[in-house]
Amino acid sequence: MVVPGFIVNELQGIADSSDSLRRLNGRTSLDILQKLQDNKKLHISILEKDYACLENVDSKLIAIAKELDGDLVTLDFNLNKVAKLKGINVLNINDLSNAVKMIILPGEK
Repeated sequence: MVVPGFIVNELQGIADSSDSLRRLNGRTSLDILQKLQDNKKLHISILEKDYACLENVDSKLIAIAKELDGDLVTLDFNLNKVAKLKGINVLNINDLSNAVKMIILPGEK
């Protein structure tokens, strides 16, 4: 799995936010990324490449996915739609979560 450096920078900016909820989300995201890196079964690399000519993170993610011929993993609904329109294979974490939810509740037959 490749995590672009500009995403790590974005998470750091969120973790440094003056808004306590945003700060908590940023710190939690950085903690999760660290846990993923610490998992010996996964290979996570930080790719220090930026696309200065592109103005927003979503455009940069789409560009790097195209360049690496990679898939995009996201929770962002709009990024999901735009990436698919541009020919990027997307794994939406919300869709994955819904796919593994139990259809019945415990105790039901």
